[in-house]
Amino acid sequence: MREPILQPRDLEMLRTIARLRHVTTRELRTTFFPSDDTGRRRIKILSERDLIRSHNKGVDPTSTYAAWRLTQAGLERVKRHWPSEPIADGYLDSVTDGSLINARHREETSAIYFGFIRGKDTDDKDAQAACMNERANALYWHADGATVLRFNHGGKPRELVPDAVAVGRYEDVRCFIEVDRANKTLGRIRENLELYAHFLRSIYPTQFKRESRPCVVYVVPSMERCTHVADLCRQLLPANRWHVCVRGQTHSWLEEQLLGVRTPNAQSSEAANLSTASRQLMKWTSDLLAVLQQRGVFEPLKREESTFVNDGRARLIAVNEALERVANGK
Repeated sequence: MREPILQPRDLEMLRTIARLRHVTTRELRTTFFPSDDTGRRRIKILSERDLIRSHNKGVDPTSTYAAWRLTQAGLERVKRHWPSEPIADGYLDSVTDGSLINARHREETSAIYFGFIRGKDTDDKDAQAACMNERANALYWHADGATVLRFNHGGKPRELVPDAVAVGRYEDVRCFIEVDRANKTLGRIRENLELYAHFLRSIYPTQFKRESRPCVVYVVPSMERCTHVADLCRQLLPANRWHVCVRGQTHSWLEEQLLGVRTPNAQSSEAANLSTASRQLMKWTSDLLAVLQQRGVFEPLKREESTFVNDGRARLIAVNEALERVANGK
């Protein structure tokens, strides 16, 4: 039997479902289609061809909430079309048994991915599909639970489970994304950041390639929460290894990190270029300090020239804070 011909948009929907694991009809319609009728029609075709299947495990029996997951046939289509797409062993069993009990949190996390791949709207559906494909090609996306960071700290086994991980294909960056709903105290946020601080300084270089720059990203519900969490990140995490943004405002920052695109300031493109150059200099300086520390050069220098080193560190912190204010529109 001939394999059914799928449109580029159909294939991109399959890859999206593969990455996010469970996706609702509403999420697919609003991301990929200009009209509800067109969206329902294409989703129905994928379902009738047994490429996707409805899933409602963990949902209250009185609720009509459901999502789509890949079937074996759907997964094989993704693997054939994108051979380099990382698919974990046991993926199909995991999504088949996966629970939708935390639907709201799942959708808030998935919205970050949808916002990034959608880019700018256009009336040309082929151009829109090509844009989505290009943006989706710029990263690998690991959904909630797909990445578990295990290590020892303080004499105890510890683990971090990011809500998502975005890995650049063209830019060497790995973003550990935490979606905050303000239901955790700042004390618990601090504990989580302390684990990330240890992981970034001591574990990350041995688990991931050296060239890949790590960044802990907190997505928060309000500007007030943004200020508090940013203060904690500034205290605990290495400079230029964190970012805090308000929900719904992640796409421009991800564009910069994953596409190398800096959105120009409406009033001054020169200011945007200066900000980009400053970030690149900050990254190089931070990497240089890390190398000096690893080679045992930094501590003797600090003992002999403490005033010079402390002054330099204060200047770096001031520059980083100014960059964060620019990034957050302050």
